[in-house]
Amino acid sequence: MTARGRKRVFFSLFFGLYCTVFASLLVWINALSPQPLPQINTVKLLSDNKTLQIKGNHLDQYVDAVLAPSINEEASIVAKKFTWGEAFDIKIVNGIAWVANHTKGLIGYNIDDPEHPYAISSLDFPGKTRVWSLALSGNVAVISASLHGIYLADLSDPSHPEIVSHLPLTGVTQCIAIKDQLALIASGTKGLHIVDLQDKKNPKILSNLDLDGYLHSVTWKGHLAFISGGIPKEEQGLTYVIDITNPEQPKKLKAFSHKGKVWHNRVVGHRLLCGTTDNVDVIDLTQPLQTQEPYSVISGISVTRLFDYQDRLYVISRYQRIYQYDLSDNFSHIKTYNAARRACRAMDIQGHYGFIASGAYGLSVIDLNSSGEYSNPSLSVKNLFQRKSPFYIKDDMIVIIDEDELKIGHSTTSNSTHLIEKTFALPGKVTAMLGKGNRIYLCIKNFGIYALDLEHHHDDEALKGLFPLDASVRSLAIHEGTLYICQIDGPILQVSLEHKPYKPELFIDEIARCLLFDNKVIYLAKDPNGLSVYRKADKTSAPTRIGAIDYPERLTQSNHTTDLFKIDNTLFFGSSKGLISIDVSLPEAPRILDSIELSEHCRTVQVVDNLAYVSHTLGGMSLVDIKDPHFLKELCSLPEIEKFFVEKKRIYTLDLIGNLHISQVPRHLDKDRIKDCMLNFHLPRPDAEGDFDLFLSDVNTTKSIKRTLSYTRKSGWTLNTSSANKQLHSEQSGGI
Repeated sequence: MTARGRKRVFFSLFFGLYCTVFASLLVWINALSPQPLPQINTVKLLSDNKTLQIKGNHLDQYVDAVLAPSINEEASIVAKKFTWGEAFDIKIVNGIAWVANHTKGLIGYNIDDPEHPYAISSLDFPGKTRVWSLALSGNVAVISASLHGIYLADLSDPSHPEIVSHLPLTGVTQCIAIKDQLALIASGTKGLHIVDLQDKKNPKILSNLDLDGYLHSVTWKGHLAFISGGIPKEEQGLTYVIDITNPEQPKKLKAFSHKGKVWHNRVVGHRLLCGTTDNVDVIDLTQPLQTQEPYSVISGISVTRLFDYQDRLYVISRYQRIYQYDLSDNFSHIKTYNAARRACRAMDIQGHYGFIASGAYGLSVIDLNSSGEYSNPSLSVKNLFQRKSPFYIKDDMIVIIDEDELKIGHSTTSNSTHLIEKTFALPGKVTAMLGKGNRIYLCIKNFGIYALDLEHHHDDEALKGLFPLDASVRSLAIHEGTLYICQIDGPILQVSLEHKPYKPELFIDEIARCLLFDNKVIYLAKDPNGLSVYRKADKTSAPTRIGAIDYPERLTQSNHTTDLFKIDNTLFFGSSKGLISIDVSLPEAPRILDSIELSEHCRTVQVVDNLAYVSHTLGGMSLVDIKDPHFLKELCSLPEIEKFFVEKKRIYTLDLIGNLHISQVPRHLDKDRIKDCMLNFHLPRPDAEGDFDLFLSDVNTTKSIKRTLSYTRKSGWTLNTSSANKQLHSEQSGGI
């Protein structure tokens, strides 16, 4: 080759290398440069009624949409008024709603326009007074002040309420009932106080009747007072019947017992209604009291208050719901209203509006003419399901662990509600649960491992103890006929279920939260953090440790989750902070691919069809796209969702008072990118009619468009375009 030819070759190579380096530099600079955020301008439904079109700017491949059935969480609420402190009680007088705020005293609200209430005055009380409830005697409010007895306040000028007098009482002042010029007061462990209110500036104690138990509520009819409560640390309620013919010498006539503490009682017509932690009990006041016992007319509700209005009974639950029943003999359910989340203390009614003392949420207003929900509570539960798996679903049965009981529910013909079919009493607290086919394995603290045969669940002997185990257990796993037990403070044990008697043996001498089998490879989520990988050659050989990964900056020490999932060559690990993807194509050398940290503390993760359903410890759910393990992305967050389980494209949710709801899972919509300023999302045909919420997300943010999409079998999809775009633009701030 000539010298000139060599120069041309060298020049070509140099020029090619230069172009490659320059192009790489441009790509690198572009990657580091701030990219414009996607901006959505409009949302509309195309004429085919099946396609949702999004227009805007920079709509790149990371813009996604999720469709979820609207949760009727606050459909009835027309107004909220937040205040610091806890709203515990409410009474309406002369068009003013007076709210007893536990730490902020008495607050008066103008409710001329029920959908826009506003505070007009407040009344503070001296010292560290904690307001519990109030009762009205004309224009004077009698206010219970917990450890400080009662206060009387003049409400004749609503803009300037004034304290009239104060009367110290023994005990903890709870509920107050007014009878003529008498105040009947439930005083915790100090029984019943009767106070003379004739001189409002100088109220006087007429008597104090000591009674057993802790007493919360009091009411009256004629010459009888009824005071209710319960025995501390026991699930037993009490109701006393007191003769107050002579208020200076009240006499106890009868004591009734209830299953569950009584939080509130109320006389409605000829019946005394007692709301307990489990039921609404009735005592018939037309029958001799000495010869009868309370009977339940409504079950499955933990009652906070009872309220009656125009032949309707409102059963108020501490958590979220107000149930409306007729006051006929059968107490048939009419509808259910949703109040502010996690708080519902008391209510009063004016017109067709219900005014709710909503705990930490202040004052809420619901429209009683709204449709509400037509679902009655079907499952009664006591706790908040802190364990990993409160659910196990097999065909049309659902199994729920409820403190020291195992309940089996069977679906109705509509498949939307489940009724309790069988209940098994458990000897102790369940610390771990595993369902496999027709068998459920339970670890019961201080007792051992139990198994339930679902095929014969009607038989009382279907639940059997397999073997004792004196250890705290975090999770269970089963593989090829062997049960594996991850202890909290000890090594992993194995028990062959093919040979009796069952004998726990050492499997791996390492503390773990959970483990996952993949053929002969075992993935072990370590405690407190990290991942270990073992290989097991055969059934008789001990596992050999072949790999490990420790990332304390990614795995928090407070991790209590027990979730491992493997899809192809990727392991997904649920942590208290969120979700981690790990490449295990070479099990000996696992490596982190990506991690996503969610804003809420996470409790459990369930992976279905390239989507991770992450439950939050304090309620709520995040949906995370895991299709690309190198890029985990939160698609939406549903704060209203409580405890849930996903099965066969349905989501089973259980709220804090035991209502079971079944609906289709949120759908990650397929999309076509027309250009960078337009995306088309394809709407599926849902299983049920109703309203739907739309969630739009980019790399960093998620925006919600609530109750604008509706589906009916007759008309298909419809979109309230103006409402959708109004919500979209009211939430936007620089991005989606």
